[in-house]
Amino acid sequence: MGVRLKLHEEAASVLTDQQRANHNHFMHVRDKYIAHSVNAFEESEPVARYWVETVQQEGITAIECNHRRIVGLSEQDLKEIIDLASTWLQYVQQKLREEKDHLLPIVRKIPLEDLFRSAPRPPPAPDMSQPEKRRRRL
Repeated sequence: MGVRLKLHEEAASVLTDQQRANHNHFMHVRDKYIAHSVNAFEESEPVARYWVETVQQEGITAIECNHRRIVGLSEQDLKEIIDLASTWLQYVQQKLREEKDHLLPIVRKIPLEDLFRSAPRPPPAPDMSQPEKRRRRL
């Protein structure tokens, strides 16, 4: 289970059909090209090398592999990613506003003395000694 909350299911409702299709497209690009590289964006071709002048005497002189890779997205793809990111950002900002609006009246009901008494200490510096270790979910 991941540490971060996944907003996709609920948040997808704010996307238009076209944005949802674009999101799925870019997730496939991410999953199969950037993260796992198993699609047509990358091609490897084994090659047998030889010298035309001496191939009859020397035969094949080397085996190598040519690699071809598409390394960028189109201008239209980038515009669609910006559109998706903007829509997701608006959604998350609205959720944050709703959460703050929900919490403020609850906190205001707590006597100030109780709040000040239970005020947290500054958080400790993050432990960076084990970068592979997942932090616990809150």
